[in-house]
Amino acid sequence: MQKLQKTYNKFLGKMAFISDKLHQNKIASKILKTLKNYARIILSFMVVAWIVITITFLLIHSLPGSAITGNLDDQQRHLLEIKYGLDKSIFSQYWIFIGNLFKGDLGTSITVDAGTPITDFLWKKMAVSFKIGAIALL
Repeated sequence: MQKLQKTYNKFLGKMAFISDKLHQNKIASKILKTLKNYARIILSFMVVAWIVITITFLLIHSLPGSAITGNLDDQQRHLLEIKYGLDKSIFSQYWIFIGNLFKGDLGTSITVDAGTPITDFLWKKMAVSFKIGAIALL
């Protein structure tokens, strides 16, 4: 009878070990599934952001007229086109635009606080938005 009890206890010990391993595998499986979902969400966000950025770029460039307006002669207009890269092909402008976005360079303002980087302007406005959001959460 004692031998049977030992065998039974051994069996229970092995079953507990197997159960722990299965439980760990279930946890690992859940973690892996969660990580896959996060990766899918991040990838989806990146694709949607790229599509929105590309459509916005193309829409802006499809507008009639020029980005450079005012009482300028041809030489001044040409110098400004060179300065802002508008003399390059739309394909080159797009890749320069994408490269600058990855660097966080959104250009400089030509209307509000002329010459000020757009990112500085956005950070000032975003600080106010964050304060309002924080107040709304309270």
